[in-house]
Amino acid sequence: MTFRSLLAGKLKGMFLYRGIRDLGLVAYSKIVRRFRFLPGSHRRVEIYLRDFPAPFLCRLGSSDTEVLREVFIDRQYAALQIFPDHSVKTIVDLGANIGLSLCFWSQQYPSAHLFAVEPDRENAKICMLNCALWGIIGRVLLIEACIGRESGHAWLDRGSEPWAYRLSHSSTRVSSETEVISMPDFLNRAQIKGRIDILKCDIEGGEAELMSTCQDWLDRVDVMIMELHAPYSVDCLKKDLVHSLSKFALVVREQKGVAFVILNRLAGFAEQSSDK
Repeated sequence: MTFRSLLAGKLKGMFLYRGIRDLGLVAYSKIVRRFRFLPGSHRRVEIYLRDFPAPFLCRLGSSDTEVLREVFIDRQYAALQIFPDHSVKTIVDLGANIGLSLCFWSQQYPSAHLFAVEPDRENAKICMLNCALWGIIGRVLLIEACIGRESGHAWLDRGSEPWAYRLSHSSTRVSSETEVISMPDFLNRAQIKGRIDILKCDIEGGEAELMSTCQDWLDRVDVMIMELHAPYSVDCLKKDLVHSLSKFALVVREQKGVAFVILNRLAGFAEQSSDK
């Protein structure tokens, strides 16, 4: 990427904010994120983008404004805009964070029901507040838990920023106990009976556990987008998909050094598994 194209991208992103106030809040949040002693750290603020119907609730000095940029300015999920707007009925969001991806799905697919998992209580609280600001609470079911290989309890490692909390099976001074729910148990609790049109997975390394048992539920998914976290790699994913890979087109994309995998069910296999 050249300096000119990088600068053009930065300028384009700046013009997507509604006004000087919003730009200023984002800029100050980045400063507070680096210098924690400054006032306002983790204060909740509403940030507006142009052409969107409602604000986004973010915490100053946290990773929230980075998530906002990724989802709505960099449009990291735009590759999934491959369906007619009203054909998508069920979306599962594993790792909903503060709900910005749910807001994105709600706008792109106005007829979809949204089912989400988020293990951190504060993230989950802000997630539902964002859903309220966007008027979509009635379409969202959020379960406060980690997704894992099997249901039970484990630890949520808070050693990083709120967008990178992760499942751990050992306690540390920066961890807290959390519920773990398996994918089949999540689908049962959420009462998802039919197909999953879109499944988004960003669970900070937990994808290794999740995909190790994917044969139990993957036949119900049409499109899946997953962010990979080392040491879990594309090769690891292919091994976990050994019995299912022939049913999907697999695309790997990199965005700012992060690998995203998109699994798109091939047309001939959608009808085969539609009754499961």
